[in-house]
Amino acid sequence: MNKLKAVVLLVALLLPVSIFLFLKYFGKNEFQVEPLYETELPDWASSECAISHILPYQVPDSILLGIGWNKSYRLTLFSFYAGASPAYERIMTNYPEQDVRLINVVVRDQDFTPVRGLWTMPVDGELLAEWKKCFLFMSEPNDLILVDDEGRIRGYYQLDNREEIDRLLMELSIMLNRY
Repeated sequence: MNKLKAVVLLVALLLPVSIFLFLKYFGKNEFQVEPLYETELPDWASSECAISHILPYQVPDSILLGIGWNKSYRLTLFSFYAGASPAYERIMTNYPEQDVRLINVVVRDQDFTPVRGLWTMPVDGELLAEWKKCFLFMSEPNDLILVDDEGRIRGYYQLDNREEIDRLLMELSIMLNRY
């Protein structure tokens, strides 16, 4: 009986150690946040917009430059949120500006208060609605979009939803470590 206990104990000790060593030398603990629209666009994009898009999709530079985008930033967040949000501070304090730039896109005739460290870009309302629908493929309730330095859309988020901001912060850290 003692020999059986010794064998069980030895197996119980060696099994986790062997799994750990196997994963350490042969496994990868790596996550990726893939760009959206690599193989297909949203179903409604072709029916509601009279524009043909090329896959893999990149937001046209003319649209991105119109809302303050610059290729020198690794990742750019465009916010279409009307007011100030506590999520801005969380994003700005977690990531230095050379890695992530946050641009608040606002409608020209709307009152807004710029947030510290946040670039603000006023745009005409009708033009902005067309950009959001036909080029950025944004739908309600999303009001934040992440674009990389190649103009590829990486994700959509809701600024007033804590879980969405937590997901955004996690995806930002994954992308910045991987880039």
